[in-house]
Amino acid sequence: MTNLKPRLWVLTLTISLICLGIASVWTENAEGKEPVKPKKAEIKFNIGSNTLSYYPFPIRSAEIYRLPKPADLIPKHTAFDQDGIPMYQDKEGKPLYNHPVRLANNIINFITSYQMTKDERYLREAQKYAKRLSDIAVEKDGALYFPYDFDVYLHNIPTEHLKPRWYSGMAQGQALSAFVRLYQITHDPQYRILADKTYLCFAQLRSKNHPWWVTMADKNGHYWIEEYPMEKPTHVLNGFIFAAYGLYDYYQLTKKEEAKVLLQAAITTVYDNIDRYRVPDDASRYGLKLTHQSMHYHMVHIEQLETLYQMTGDPYFHQMSQTFHHDWYGWPAKFKRQVNKVKTAFE
Repeated sequence: MTNLKPRLWVLTLTISLICLGIASVWTENAEGKEPVKPKKAEIKFNIGSNTLSYYPFPIRSAEIYRLPKPADLIPKHTAFDQDGIPMYQDKEGKPLYNHPVRLANNIINFITSYQMTKDERYLREAQKYAKRLSDIAVEKDGALYFPYDFDVYLHNIPTEHLKPRWYSGMAQGQALSAFVRLYQITHDPQYRILADKTYLCFAQLRSKNHPWWVTMADKNGHYWIEEYPMEKPTHVLNGFIFAAYGLYDYYQLTKKEEAKVLLQAAITTVYDNIDRYRVPDDASRYGLKLTHQSMHYHMVHIEQLETLYQMTGDPYFHQMSQTFHHDWYGWPAKFKRQVNKVKTAFE
């Protein structure tokens, strides 16, 4: 008897591909053309030995941190130290380490929850976590940095290794937002001082004088904030944009021109490079150094691009947010995933 499995596989795949083609044509007609990125007149800005290029985006009021409901007062799925602070622990029984991004993000969530509920417990927890963040800070050339004291292997790749102590641009930006927002609520001058000192790290670009860098300029004058600062930059997108939110908060508080320019430079980098992260009809790239893709972070990218649209009013960010959304939820993407499922089932 003839083996029907290959024939069934070919038939199923053919039908799926026909449907995919029809859906692609239908979707192209329904969605319109690819987003058009208008050229902008760039401005040069010197900072240290670096020259940055940026577009003078207007900076508007935007809600950059949103919660569907108040956060848990006690974070879940984490270990705690004797002071009730959530810690990073690789495995049960292993050492506990402070995790600057999680500390700062919890502070932001507590402040947002306090604004939603007026429950003083959220404010007390935010201040407790802020004390830990300030206690672990190290000062370099006047700027505060928040160290990681454990090894990280990006995507579990042995060669993508950050050894302690290392510093994360995302942690720096989230900490900046945390201190700014605490100051805005409490008017306690200690938080303004912490914010001012944290901000300074964003002007200390990668150089021989700053081996602990979290920001850098590339050959095109683009300003990058690196979540994982490595010899060959990773250019992780979500961490970069979350870090830029810190510059946004600081500028909203201080109206400092340099802070505005650095924020505009960061937004310019996203504007000029976002298409490099896109994978048509699939999840976007996590970063530019590696080809790793993540459905979770693809959703984060969609929301972040929409936030940049709210922040600047530039329609290109909204168009790219919609394009990223369509790359996952559109019919071509859905059929592509279905074809892969069918193919896997018959292998």
